[in-house]
Amino acid sequence: MNVRTAKLFRALMNNGYIEKESDEELFSYYYDDEVSDDLAMLQQEFEFKLFKTPRRIYLIPDQSNELFLQNNSDYKRSVGSDAKLSDLYLYNYLAVFILHSMYGGKGNNLETREMFVVSDMIQEFSEHCRKIRDEAKDYEIASERYSIEFCGLADRWLSKRNDIDNNSADNMNGAIMKVIRKLREEELIYESEPNVYKPTQKLSDLMPYFLSQQRVAEVNSIFERGEE
Repeated sequence: MNVRTAKLFRALMNNGYIEKESDEELFSYYYDDEVSDDLAMLQQEFEFKLFKTPRRIYLIPDQSNELFLQNNSDYKRSVGSDAKLSDLYLYNYLAVFILHSMYGGKGNNLETREMFVVSDMIQEFSEHCRKIRDEAKDYEIASERYSIEFCGLADRWLSKRNDIDNNSADNMNGAIMKVIRKLREEELIYESEPNVYKPTQKLSDLMPYFLSQQRVAEVNSIFERGEE
């Protein structure tokens, strides 16, 4: 393997991405023909893809990748070792809801929201969960299609207390703050002012990669209407 390839690959594994402004030399290796051939081989062997933007190059694991992708144990370490499996499912669903609230647009206009306030997000997610309960039959059909127990997740969220500044796991504020800490840890959002969060450059770069129009339509069908 080319030495330049090894340096670039190591940086990508350590950080998940490299940035042109701070790693200009490493960034330039990406255009080297020999490095490009090495990277093509590595992507196949280690099951990942590289995604380049004008300012960054990202390493994105495939779904089958057991080396880079996190499992439930990894997630527990981020949100709390005492978290039950049902809590992990709820946190994942809430994370997707938060991301969808910021990137639920169409075409080249995926970003629909510049920021969110924690209290507003709690209210919006609670309204979404109440809608699931009101339209339970539609969501039962969606559950079969997507293998997600929507009604159970909604019940678990709505059973939590809604006490301001209470960070316990059985409280809505505590639950959402666990998700927010995880998103911050992954460099996907940052706190612009107390209890106000905005997307990072990393999230803005990667959402168009993950959200094809088909995926956007499917996510919208869940969060806006259920399964018609």
